[in-house]
Amino acid sequence: MITKKRALLVVLFTLGILVLSPVDTVLGDEPVIEIIAGNDGFKVPGKKKREFTVKADSVVRLRITAERGEAWRKDQVVHSFTIKKLIGQGWHLILKEGTHEFTLTAPSQPGKYRVECMVFCGEIHQDMSMTMTVVP
Repeated sequence: MITKKRALLVVLFTLGILVLSPVDTVLGDEPVIEIIAGNDGFKVPGKKKREFTVKADSVVRLRITAERGEAWRKDQVVHSFTIKKLIGQGWHLILKEGTHEFTLTAPSQPGKYRVECMVFCGEIHQDMSMTMTVVP
């Protein structure tokens, strides 16, 4: 039979573990994917290819820095980060100038998904695309 004192010790011990655990372990330790939406299209800093890879059904954390191009919308939106096939799952991100963070869920179906800008941003607009590869 568990006494009140023993139950209290178990609760306090459990809370102590949570408090001493790194925040990433408690909240999730998914890596952040850095992307720049700039004057030369979408890019991942430090990579030549315009692509990133995620695991199917995983949590995807994006940090997108949007730079103002030659054109933008009247509401100060400078780009979007859109996967047309996944718009219903939240993959239509509206970007104003600056850095934005998003948490999404990767699709369950492995494959290659085209990311594109749906906001006319100037002459570079046709180059505003990249590929998200989903692996099992």
